Amino acid sequence: MTGNVVAWSVLVGILTGLFIQISLDSATVVEAKNEEVVEEPKEVMIEIVWDKVEIEKEIRRVFHEEPNTAVKVAKCESGLIPDIQSQHKLSYGQERSFGLFQAHEPDWGHVAKDLGLTKWKTDVQENIQLARHIYDVSGKSFRAWSCYSKKMI
Repeated sequence: MTGNVVAWSVLVGILTGLFIQISLDSATVVEAKNEEVVEEPKEVMIEIVWDKVEIEKEIRRVFHEEPNTAVKVAKCESGLIPDIQSQHKLSYGQERSFGLFQAHEPDWGHVAKDLGLTKWKTDVQENIQLARHIYDVSGKSFRAWSCYSKKMI
């Protein structure tokens, strides 16, 4: 029961500025005073580390209708390496396909920009969001990916 009293006291202190000192042995209030607490909001940056298991989970979540196919396409296209760029050399030079789903920049870069996806080339979630958009505008099909259309998966 003492744990509940302590947790409630801390919550009251955070929300109202009322601070209560509690003796943990007897759970009695020793001192109570009301102070005004003014705290500036703090920005907290959390870096998400994406391993292949977490990447697969995110792909499955976003492509809930066809989770297995979506994972197979991403594995075939990128090996689930988030910041990969295609190594194919084409007549115009280095192919410009990026990320888990190897979205082709000349075709989809402007769409990514319109969607507000500024880090789609290397960011796991943004690349998956762009892939979802491509899937949707392709009639809910993976035919836009050569791994799928050439039956490589």
